Amino acid sequence: MDGRDWKNKNLSFDIQIGFSCAFLHSVFTATSERAFSAMKNVKTQLRNKMCNDYLTNSLVLCTESEIEDEFNTDSLINDFRDSKERRLLL
Repeated sequence: MDGRDWKNKNLSFDIQIGFSCAFLHSVFTATSERAFSAMKNVKTQLRNKMCNDYLTNSLVLCTESEIEDEFNTDSLINDFRDSKERRLLL
């Protein structure tokens, strides 16, 4: 292998790494912008009503909407209802 072949392979590898880094940078930027946009929407709607845990849970539901689609509202309500007796005996 002469010097030019080695330089061409090295140059093509550098170009490939450069494109990979540029692609990943755009993905990471879009992901972080999406998270900040969701946080802005959640934070303005519920600004004074939340603690840190509630904010975190709301952001997870806002950014991961496909997880939210898996839940059945009626079954969640029934599970909550069955978890504890809600009446006081007088």
